[in-house]
Amino acid sequence: MSERHPTPEYMRRAIVHAVHQEDLPCEQTAGFLGIGETTVGRVLQLYRKIGDVAPRPQAGENFSRSRGKMATQLTRRVAQNPAATVRELIEALAARKDVLMSRPSMRRVLH
Repeated sequence: MSERHPTPEYMRRAIVHAVHQEDLPCEQTAGFLGIGETTVGRVLQLYRKIGDVAPRPQAGENFSRSRGKMATQLTRRVAQNPAATVRELIEALAARKDVLMSRPSMRRVLH
């Protein structure tokens, strides 16, 4: 399986079945299913911990104040003063809205 994609539930169930019902060792289970031993270990650890093989919920996206209304205001401010530096925009925002924003956040808003 890939680092970017969770192990499919059918594969998780096959891992638990092979180890708990068929008494196969983790190494043999991994080889038989064509997956890594680490994946087998993680699935079994999750199964022991919560008693299920359903994947854990993915984390939600962090709320960013630099979206929506604030992004519109920043875009307007840049249109009014295109020569403004990122630092000047951050300082103006902090003074006007009492909001602290990092340079990377400001750059994300502007690009």
